[in-house]
Amino acid sequence: MLSKLIALAGVEESHRLRLILASTLAAISIAYMLLRSLLKPKNKFDVDGKQCVVTGGSQGMGLEMAIGLAERGADVCIIARTQSKLEAAIPLIEAARLRPTQSITALSVDVTDPEAIYNALSGLPRLDTVICCAGGAHPGFFVDLPISVLKQGVETNYLSALYTTHAALRLMTSSTSTSPAGPKHVLITSSVLAFLGMSGYSAYSPLKAALRNLADTLRQEMLLYPEINVHVAFPATIYSPGFEHEQSLKPALTRTLEGADEGQTPAQVADAVLKGLDRGEFMINTEFLGRIMKGGMSSHSPKNGLIGFREWLFSCLAMVVWPVVNWDWDRTVKKYQVEHEKRHEQTSE
Repeated sequence: MLSKLIALAGVEESHRLRLILASTLAAISIAYMLLRSLLKPKNKFDVDGKQCVVTGGSQGMGLEMAIGLAERGADVCIIARTQSKLEAAIPLIEAARLRPTQSITALSVDVTDPEAIYNALSGLPRLDTVICCAGGAHPGFFVDLPISVLKQGVETNYLSALYTTHAALRLMTSSTSTSPAGPKHVLITSSVLAFLGMSGYSAYSPLKAALRNLADTLRQEMLLYPEINVHVAFPATIYSPGFEHEQSLKPALTRTLEGADEGQTPAQVADAVLKGLDRGEFMINTEFLGRIMKGGMSSHSPKNGLIGFREWLFSCLAMVVWPVVNWDWDRTVKKYQVEHEKRHEQTSE
C-alpha cells in the first residue's frame, strides 16, 4: 500500500515539493529517534513475576502476546472459547517460559458474556495486566450484510473488549483487590481501520473506532488511579488463522482499495506492541503506514514521545498524503460502480 501512495504522489505538478517535504520530515524523524535511543528510557512494562491475562490467547496475535509475556517471566492465563485450541496453545507458551515455575493456565470463557468474564478474572489469585485480543473481521458491503452479521460484529469486536476491560478495571480499582501495589496495565486491541473508513469494513472499522474512543476516555479516567495504565494498539493486516477466510469474503473493491497491503505475522505484531508497552506508549502502532494514519486522526489524544514531536511529524506527513489517497479511493469506487450495478442486476434476475 505504501508503494501505491508514493506512486499516487505524482498525480500533481507539485509532487517534487511533496517528496522534498516528506524526505525532510523523515530525516528529522530519524534524527529524533536516534536521540531518543541515546536517552535509553526506562522500561515501563516490567511483567516479571506478574499475572497477565490475554483474551483471544489461543491463536494469532493473542497467542504470540502470551508467548512474549512468558518470555519476560510473567504468569500467563489465556482465555478463549474453544477448549481444544486452548489445550494446543499451552505447550507453546510453556516452552517460552523464562522459568519453569511460571504458571501457564487456560480458561474457556465466552468474553461476550459480561458475567462470565468477570467471574473468570475475579477467580485469579492476582491481576496485573489484561490484554484484549479477541475479535475478527467479516468484510462485505453494508447493504448486503444480514443484521445477524452486524450484531455479531458488535459482540465480537466491541462488547468483548468492553466487558473484559470493565471487569479488569473494576477488580484493579477495588479496595478488596488481592493484587499487590504496583503498575497495572490494560491493553485494548483496535485496528488502523479505527482511523479511516473503507468500503467493505462497515461491520468492523466503526467498532474499532469505538474502542479507540473508549481507550481515550478510560486513559483519562484512570488518572484517578495513578498505578493503572490504559493502552490501545492499532495493528494493520495480520496474517492470522482467520486471514484467508476474511480474504474470501472481501468484495473486489475492498481488495483494490487496500492495494498491495503488506501485512505482518502475529509474532511481528506482538513484538511491536510489547515494545510500545515498554516505552509506556498509550497509542501503539505496529508499522509505518499506521503511524501516518494515526497522525491524520489522533486529534486530542495524548502523543507519544518528547512533547509529541514524532507524532507531529506524522501529522504533517498525513496532510500531504491523505488528500491524494482520498481522491484516488473515491475515483476507484466510482469506477467500480458500473461493475457493481451489473452484479446486482444479475442477482435480481
